[in-house]
Amino acid sequence: MIIDESRIDKKGIRVSDTYTPDDRLLLDGESFFRKELSFSISMLRDSDKIKVAGSFKTDISVRCVKCLEHFDFNINSKFDSILFPLSLADFSYASLKEEEMEYIFYSNGKIDIEKLIIEQVNLNIPLRVVCSDNCKGLCSMCGTNMNYEKCKCNSSIDEINVFNNLK
Repeated sequence: MIIDESRIDKKGIRVSDTYTPDDRLLLDGESFFRKELSFSISMLRDSDKIKVAGSFKTDISVRCVKCLEHFDFNINSKFDSILFPLSLADFSYASLKEEEMEYIFYSNGKIDIEKLIIEQVNLNIPLRVVCSDNCKGLCSMCGTNMNYEKCKCNSSIDEINVFNNLK
C-alpha cells in the first residue's frame, strides 16, 4: 500500500484497512500469519517531516523456544514514527549519526504503509517466545516434550544438571 506524500497536508489523512500480508515478510522464517492484519494509521505533515501514529492487530503462529511447538501469538499494538524524505539524509558520513538511527526515510514522494506496519509487527515479536509461563520444555537428554509426558531418562540426571541451582 503506497501513499503519495502530496496527499498529506497539515490536516493529515487517515488510512484503515484489513489485509493478509505475505508470511515471507516476517523475520522468523517459521512464523506465519494466522489472521488478517487490521490497521489504522494517521499521517500529519509537520514541515519536512510526516508524523505517523498507528495501531494494528493480528495473530501469528510462532514456535516456542522451550518446547518447539507452534502456538498463536496475539499482537495488538500502537506505534508512533516520524518519516523524512530521503533527500534530507546526510550521506557525507560513512555511517548514520546517532540521532538518525530512529529516522525512517521514504523516497520519490511515496510512503509504503505495508513496510511501516510489517516493521512494527516484527518489532513486537519477542526474541524468546514461550508458549506459556508453565512450559516445561524438552528433556535435554531424550528430547521428550515434558508438557505432554514424563521422559524415561534416569531421574539422577536431574541431580547432575548444573542449571538446577538456577531454579
